[in-house]
Amino acid sequence: MRAQRYGTIPIARRVRDLADTIEDGASRFLFNDYSREALVASVHRAADRYAETDSWREIMRGTMNKDFDWSRVADEYISL
Repeated sequence: MRAQRYGTIPIARRVRDLADTIEDGASRFLFNDYSREALVASVHRAADRYAETDSWREIMRGTMNKDFDWSRVADEYISL
């Protein structure tokens, strides 16, 4: 989450909490299988988007604006 705040685009395996904090495709890159091939495919997806400069900047801005504030989460929990 800290890295995303500074515009780093995550590439990660979809496990536990990462699946909640990283949204695949539009601004982050996730893969399911615990395999080299799945990781490489996600890296290629990210590299393809990186080649599209305007799109990559949009991804960075979206990542930097992601809200990880605990007060929002607490409010949602209380409303449940």
